[in-house]
Amino acid sequence: MRTILFLVLLGLTIVLADSREDFLGKICDKCEGCEVVREIGQDSDGDPIFNCEENCGKCSEPLCETTPRPRECKFCRKNEEVNKCAERCQRGCTFCKKTKACKDRN
Repeated sequence: MRTILFLVLLGLTIVLADSREDFLGKICDKCEGCEVVREIGQDSDGDPIFNCEENCGKCSEPLCETTPRPRECKFCRKNEEVNKCAERCQRGCTFCKKTKACKDRN
């Protein structure tokens, strides 16, 4: 009985670790896109403001339609308005700037 319980817990731990790695992989992949987005100031809370409008303005260029997408196009989605992309970029890059998870992976 103890052996079965141990194996179940071991299997669950391995699955959770893989899920965590997959999750962090996706996040950190998006964070690479923030490396090319300029920081242009800070908001009232001290959080960085990124120039996401300029970055997302490139989404309609042929460069952003290639696979895999270059870092400049990480926040682009097909037929999306620039302001929607910029909002997602701002949230994402603010998170990436604050998190240590991706820095710890390298």
